[in-house]
Amino acid sequence: MLSYSVAEIVQHTFRTRCQFHQPITVYFTPDWGKEFVQQFLDYTHATDVAGQPLSVFNQDEMLERKFKEMGLTKVQKRIVVQVLKTYREFEQTWDIALDKKEAMTLLGYTNIRNLKKVLTNLEDKDIYIHLIEKSE
Repeated sequence: MLSYSVAEIVQHTFRTRCQFHQPITVYFTPDWGKEFVQQFLDYTHATDVAGQPLSVFNQDEMLERKFKEMGLTKVQKRIVVQVLKTYREFEQTWDIALDKKEAMTLLGYTNIRNLKKVLTNLEDKDIYIHLIEKSE
């Protein structure tokens, strides 16, 4: 039902100036949910004047949506959030190489075997945290 509603709104929207590549303003009343409005924005590739994608969600909400889409467990979310707090660029590629000792401290692990197991499970979600030996 939600997809049908989005399709109807998109169809009506594109019958406006939008089809002629003219900017438009679409107003949604408060009774439309955030998920619906975001689906509309995503489907239409809506951008602001600077060309950045529009979102009704703040950064934390967007990240939480991404985690839900990826199907991350609580432990996996905790690890990803810890890495993101220190390395914000991690979100761009979901791939990072960390020194073993730094990773163990950052992620709160004392046993390297347990950490490697958790990181291997993250790879199934296309998130890669590689452990490297720092050369002295």
